[in-house]
Amino acid sequence: MSEKIKLLFDANILSYDYKKSASRSGIFFVALNVLKEFMKREDIEICLYVQPSNVLGIHKFLEASPEFSNLSVIEKTNLFTYFLGLVEYWKYSCRKLDQKDNFFKKVVRFFTTRISKFFNQYDFFLKLDENLLKECRIYFSPNQAPPRQILNIENMYRFVLLHDAIPIVLDDYFFNMKIRNSWFKQLFNTLNEKDYYFTNSEYTKQDFIKYCDKLNPEHLTTTLLGANENFYPVSDEEKINMVRKKYKIPSDKKFIFSLCTIEPRKNLIFAVKNFVKFINDNNIDDLVFVMGGGHWQAFLDLLDKELSGINYKDKIIKAGYVDDEDLPVLYSASEIFVYTSLYEGFGLPVLEAMQCGCACITSNVTSIPEVIGDAGIQVNPKSDEEMVDAYKKMYYDKNFQHQCREKAIERSKQFSWQKCTGIMIDKFKEVLDS
Repeated sequence: MSEKIKLLFDANILSYDYKKSASRSGIFFVALNVLKEFMKREDIEICLYVQPSNVLGIHKFLEASPEFSNLSVIEKTNLFTYFLGLVEYWKYSCRKLDQKDNFFKKVVRFFTTRISKFFNQYDFFLKLDENLLKECRIYFSPNQAPPRQILNIENMYRFVLLHDAIPIVLDDYFFNMKIRNSWFKQLFNTLNEKDYYFTNSEYTKQDFIKYCDKLNPEHLTTTLLGANENFYPVSDEEKINMVRKKYKIPSDKKFIFSLCTIEPRKNLIFAVKNFVKFINDNNIDDLVFVMGGGHWQAFLDLLDKELSGINYKDKIIKAGYVDDEDLPVLYSASEIFVYTSLYEGFGLPVLEAMQCGCACITSNVTSIPEVIGDAGIQVNPKSDEEMVDAYKKMYYDKNFQHQCREKAIERSKQFSWQKCTGIMIDKFKEVLDS
């Protein structure tokens, strides 16, 4: 087809997390990078869609991101939607993060959540102009279910990017499926054989086929993700020293780096516990473990309990939220990047680390082998023995560590956002031409 594809891009996730903070998820960065790549194409024209309560947030995102300033937003703006936007902003600003919760936040969450739920049930008077919507032949969502108004448009092809099936697969998260308004339940309930779906790995594709018999397997396309171009090997010693100082990493110590949210499925206690065992058993004093990401008090309490009686606290650096620009430095300067998650839809931090030439130890389950291949060590994420042996191999065998670094850079070249979005756009065209 020769004419441009008019694409309606669901930007709700971008309206939530436009501020730099620990709450910005991997899904946010996926949406951001897909949008950036779409904008480079001359064969598509993009309009942004957000639900009325996120109009305020998307304009804040556009103000903070000049590269997107020329994008148009299909919206309905009036005093009522502005009020809903403020409600959504207050609710999101007062969400519970780490242990930093208080009575004021709880009160704001209580009332704003109920206000949003009430008006979302009566969104008929918030509907957008259907004539504007119908001009877009393709609707694309980077993470969530199409809204009801989009589902009712017959002459529009719908595509959704599926990231993982965690709430179904993992018992610890299954309660989310029972929450009436959980985003995953809303998404799962809209899955059907007519619409089209992208999956971020072959593993995710097979999971959704397994757990949702409403899907047409021929309408699922695997599009492996990419990493930003700003992830590259950093060798500037001055920059490395500045970042070390910023995150209080001792200048005379080598360090292992991890980056993840502190959820049980991320399996961080397993990685830290076996790190402590490794250095204690081998009398190693020149190595520390740097934890990047948000830290829940419950996690730290559990770690204390797991390592009761062991002196380890001077060996663990709680870096917390890491600024985007500092990540390539930490990946590059670390001895090893550790990511022993029990379940991942893709595992973007592994690819970021590989692109920086970092030697990686990962788990050997779910989608992670699709990313790391033979460019590092894969371990059973429940085997203490395998984890300790992996630390030992990486730490003592410098030649092997160097080989892993070289292989990581080479393998990372197989992944790119351009390749990922190219597959998507080819699929758009195929469906439109069919």
